Amino acid sequence: MKVGLFLLFIVIAQLHAATSYSQNVVINLSLKNVTVEQVLDQIESSTEFSFLFTDKSVDIKRKVDIDITAKNINETLTVLFKGTDVQFNIVDKQVILSNKSFKQGDVSQEKALTGVIVDVNGEPIIGANIVEKGTSNGTITDAEGRFSLNVASDATLIISYIGYVTIEVPTVGKKAITITMKEDSEALDEVIVVGYGTQKKANLTGSVEAVKGQDLTKRPVMSTSLALQGLASGVTVTSSSGQPGKEGEAIRIRGIGTMNNNDPLVLVDGVASSVNAVNPNDIESISILKDAASSAIYGSRASNGVILITTKRAKTNDFAINFSANVGLQTPVDLPKFLGAIDYLELYDLASANDNRNDDGTPGGVVYGNDYINNYKANMATDPYRYPNTDWAKVTYKTPAVQQSYNLSMSGGTDKLKAFVSMNVQDQEGIFPDTKLDRYSLRVNTDYKFSEKFSAGIDFSGRYSNVEEPYGADFAMGEVRRTAPIYGTVNEFGQLAYPKLGTNTYATSRKEFAGYNKDRYHEGLVNFKASYKPFDFLSFDLSYAPKFNWKTTKKHQKTIDYYDADGNAAFTYPTKQTLDLINEYSLNQDVKFLINFQKSFGMHNLTALAGFQQITNYWENEKGYREGSKFSYDQLNAFPVLNQRGEGEANEWALQSYFGRINYDFKGKYLLEANVRYDGSSRFASGHKWGVFPSFSAGWRFSEERFMENMKWLNNAKLRGSWGTLGNQEGLGSNYPFSMDINLNQQIVFNQLVAEGYAATDYAMRDIPGKLRKWLISGWIWDS
Repeated sequence: MKVGLFLLFIVIAQLHAATSYSQNVVINLSLKNVTVEQVLDQIESSTEFSFLFTDKSVDIKRKVDIDITAKNINETLTVLFKGTDVQFNIVDKQVILSNKSFKQGDVSQEKALTGVIVDVNGEPIIGANIVEKGTSNGTITDAEGRFSLNVASDATLIISYIGYVTIEVPTVGKKAITITMKEDSEALDEVIVVGYGTQKKANLTGSVEAVKGQDLTKRPVMSTSLALQGLASGVTVTSSSGQPGKEGEAIRIRGIGTMNNNDPLVLVDGVASSVNAVNPNDIESISILKDAASSAIYGSRASNGVILITTKRAKTNDFAINFSANVGLQTPVDLPKFLGAIDYLELYDLASANDNRNDDGTPGGVVYGNDYINNYKANMATDPYRYPNTDWAKVTYKTPAVQQSYNLSMSGGTDKLKAFVSMNVQDQEGIFPDTKLDRYSLRVNTDYKFSEKFSAGIDFSGRYSNVEEPYGADFAMGEVRRTAPIYGTVNEFGQLAYPKLGTNTYATSRKEFAGYNKDRYHEGLVNFKASYKPFDFLSFDLSYAPKFNWKTTKKHQKTIDYYDADGNAAFTYPTKQTLDLINEYSLNQDVKFLINFQKSFGMHNLTALAGFQQITNYWENEKGYREGSKFSYDQLNAFPVLNQRGEGEANEWALQSYFGRINYDFKGKYLLEANVRYDGSSRFASGHKWGVFPSFSAGWRFSEERFMENMKWLNNAKLRGSWGTLGNQEGLGSNYPFSMDINLNQQIVFNQLVAEGYAATDYAMRDIPGKLRKWLISGWIWDS
C-alpha cells in the first residue's frame, strides 16, 4: 500500500510539474535583427517548449529585436507578438500560435472548427494531436479534450494519440464534431519473438526491441544490416566501406562490452547465421535481445546480445504473389577538390622554400621555379601528354554506378499444406572500376499438418554471391588522393604513364591492367522440423539443421609496365605475375529438442520451457600459389612450378547445452521470469568446459492498477528490473586455447642457410575460465 501511495504521489507531482513548467521556466534572449522563426527556434533549443502554427497565422519572416531577461514563456511571447494579431495558447509544453483575424479572401476558403475527443467510455483525451491532412496546420486537445482549429472547408483531420488507433475524420459541412478514439489493442497484444519462443509484448520483463520486416524493405539498400541502421534504440550499425559485397558492416548492441569479438549472436529461424544471409523481403520480424535477462537463454554465445530473425511463412487459404524491383544510382557523397597542375607546382615550390629556409630565415630554394611553371602553363593545352593536368579522382572513379534488386515471392496453402517461396536477384556496381556484387538467393518454407497433434516442416535457403574487385583495390583507393596532377594516365603512344610521385590509379584500378580478386560464396541450409502436441498446454519440438558454406577465392595479380613520355620503358610493378587459389568449406549441424508448457490457473498464468541443443562445426581450407607466368592465362597450369606453395588447415568445435525458462504472471500485472542455460564447450580445457548462465527478471504493470484508472493519458506503463550472467566463448580467439600450437613450417637459419623447423606459436591456457579469467559477464539492469 505504501508503494502504491508513493507512486501515486510521484504521478501527481509530475502532472503538477508539467502544468507549472510554463510558469517556472526562465527565458533569456538578446537578439538583434532576427526573424520570428529564429526567435522561436532559439526558445525551442533552450527549453522544452515546441510550437504549432501555420504560415498563414504567423509571419515567421518578420524581423524583430528582442531583449528578454528572466521572463517566463507568457511574458516572452507577449513581447514578441506585440502589435500583431498573433495569439497563443499553452498546453503543457506545447505552444499553439493562431491569428485573431483573417483576411476577407480567406473566409470563403476556411472555417473555424471546434470539437471534443473522447475515448469509448466518454472520457476526454488530453493532448491528442489534431492535424489537417496534407498540411502542418494542427493543434492538441486541452484538459477537457476540446480543441479549435481553422481549417479548409473540405478538410480532413488526422487524429492520433499514443496507445490509440490513428483515425481520419472528414469535416465537410461540419463546424463542430465529437470524435471517439479506440485503444490500439494490437500494440498491447503484439507477440514478440524471444529465445526459443514468443511472448506478449506487454508481458516482457527483459529488454527486447522488435523491428518489423516491412520497415526494412522501405530502404533502398543492398544489405540487410544497413537496412537495420537507425531502427532500434541501443543498436549501432556502422560500415567501413561502400564497396559492393565488402561493406564491412559491424552491429553493436549497447556498445562494446567484451574482449576480441563484439559481434552479436544472429539466429535466422533459430539457426546461427548472419544478418546479411537473409534477403530483407523475406523477413517477417527481427527481435533484438539487449540485456542479460533476455539473452541468458543463449548462455556462452550471448555476451554481445542476440538478434533473432524470423522469416515469412504462408498463411492458410491466403494465396499471394508479390514482385518488387529497385533500381538506383550511386555517386560519391563528397569528394575533395584536388589542386590542378599549376596550383600544385606553385604550392610545392612554396612548401619547399619554407622547408629549406636559409640560416637568416629567408625562404630557401625551390624545385620547379617560375620559368618552368610558366612554360608548363603555356603548353598544357597543346601538349597534354608531356604537360598533363590530371584529375585522378575523375579518371579513376566510375560514376554513376548502378545497383538493382528484384524480388519475387509466392505463398499459399490449405489447412494441411502451406508453402512460401522467395527468389531474389541483386546486381550492384561500385564507383571504383570493376568492383561489383552479384547475389542470387532462394528460400522455401513449408509446413505440413498431419493431424491436430502432429505437424512437420522443411525449410530451405540458399544463396550464391560473386564479389569482384581489381587486384590491390584498397591500395589504389588511397593513392587517388596522393598522386600529383602533373602526371598523366597514358602517353601519346597509348602506353601507361609512369608517375614519379604516387601511383597511376587509372591502371591499378582496372582489372585489365592490375588483375583481379574474385570471391564466390555458396551457402545452403535445410531445417527439418517436427512438432507433437498431445495436449493444448503441452508440446514437443524437434529440429535438425545442417548448414554448409563453400567459398572460393581467386587472386590474379598482373605485372604492369609503365613508360615515360617518349615511349621508353620506365618501371614494371610487380615484377612477377602471381595466382592464389583458396577453397574454404564449413559444415554446421544444429540439433534441438524443446518442451513447451503453457497453462492458466484462474488469474495465474504459467509458461515453462525446457530444451536440449547440440551444435557441431567443422571448417577446412586449402591454398595454392604459383608465380612467374609469362602468359595471360589465369590458371595454375599456366604457371611454372618453381616457388609454388600449397597449404591447408582445419578445425572444429562443439557445444552441448541444456536450458530452461519459467514465466509467471498474475492478472497480467505482476510478472516474473527466470532463465538458465548449462553450456558445455569444446573450446575449454577439461574441468572448465561447463558453465551455468542464470537470469532473473520481474515487472509490474502499474498502469493496470485501480489507482491508475482515471489517468486516461497513460495507456501502458511498466516498472521492471533484471539480473543475469552471459558468456563469451567467441572471444577466445581460437578453438583450442587450452592447447599449445606447434607451427610445423617455422623457418630458421642454420649456418647461413634457411631450414624448415618447428616452433610453438600459441601457448596453452588451461585455467580459463578460472579465478582471474571468468567467462561470465554479470551486472544489474534496471529499466523503467
